[in-house]
Amino acid sequence: MVDIVLNHTAADSAWLGRHPEAGYSLTNSPALRAAAAFDTQLLRFSCEVARGDHAGDGVPAAMSSADVVNRAADLARDTAPKAIRLWEYYVADAETECAAMLAWATG
Repeated sequence: MVDIVLNHTAADSAWLGRHPEAGYSLTNSPALRAAAAFDTQLLRFSCEVARGDHAGDGVPAAMSSADVVNRAADLARDTAPKAIRLWEYYVADAETECAAMLAWATG
């Protein structure tokens, strides 16, 4: 038995190079915008930690103990979503959306 999941492949695979439409992107999967923004913010946070920008917050550049790692995780959890205003990706104007849905349903 062989289980092949073609979209579980390395970003630099030859197959994906020949079939870029098979990979996820913000063009073919716009629902991933929030995840991509969050991922980018976590990368920024990691770079800030590596530069020592958060040493004053108890998160030095060197992850020397589980306690430091936990402080870094707590700080990332507290700051990253706010930095990109993550909640805004999930806000909809209920009146507008209901009216659009009703208009669509009634033809």
